[in-house]
Amino acid sequence: MLDALIHLIPESALDELRWALEEEVVDLGSALAPYLDDVARSVSHLVFSLDTMDPAKADAWLGRGAGRQAEILATIEVARRYPQRRYEIIISSVATPDNLPDLRDVFRYAAERGFRHAVCPVLRGVTPDSALAGDPHYRELLDFLTARRPIVRPNPENPAPW
Repeated sequence: MLDALIHLIPESALDELRWALEEEVVDLGSALAPYLDDVARSVSHLVFSLDTMDPAKADAWLGRGAGRQAEILATIEVARRYPQRRYEIIISSVATPDNLPDLRDVFRYAAERGFRHAVCPVLRGVTPDSALAGDPHYRELLDFLTARRPIVRPNPENPAPW
């Protein structure tokens, strides 16, 4: 999302749009670095899309040439080390029949850096891909992620919005 929008938003307008960007910015990693000061002041969650740790697969899936995965990982690292950061980094993955074996590595990458990892099934319209439903690897992935899910305890000082 940020890749597409950032070129349309003058830097001076980012402060005025803070209300719109307050919750999260989703990025594929290429256009973020020059705007990190503004993003760091404006959002509470920074979400990066990462579906595999295999550079060849990622570059092929992204269709933007060799080295794209390396750029994304470098941008995530810059965002992680940003000194004034107030945002939480979330790694978002789409589970497909093609990347099920890769998602545990993405989970480990996120966990080793203290990031949250969100996995959603690929959708066909508004329905999860039927190829995932009967796939034992998908069930194993869900069990793996569920077993590692953090236990969230209610905080009376900051109640959930729902």
